[in-house]
Amino acid sequence: MLPNCVEFPLVFTGATSAGMAVTTMNPIYTAREISRQLKMSGATWAITNKAHLPIIKEATASLEDKSIDWRSRIIIVDVDDEKGAL
Repeated sequence: MLPNCVEFPLVFTGATSAGMAVTTMNPIYTAREISRQLKMSGATWAITNKAHLPIIKEATASLEDKSIDWRSRIIIVDVDDEKGAL
């Protein structure tokens, strides 16, 4: 869940090159929409920036499956939205 930034294609390409399945999330999704997508996709990791971290935390807290400790599975890419956005 990243805005249009240089880090997005790098993260996407790196993950797919490593054989991971990737599901993209629109940064304007609500916590409910993110939670639903995480559940439906079976995602076990999330990559975001500081600006979107609160919504990811809210979404993962509402997931019924508590077998994944999301606190250690959210990777924060430090993007300055003002300067890093394309």
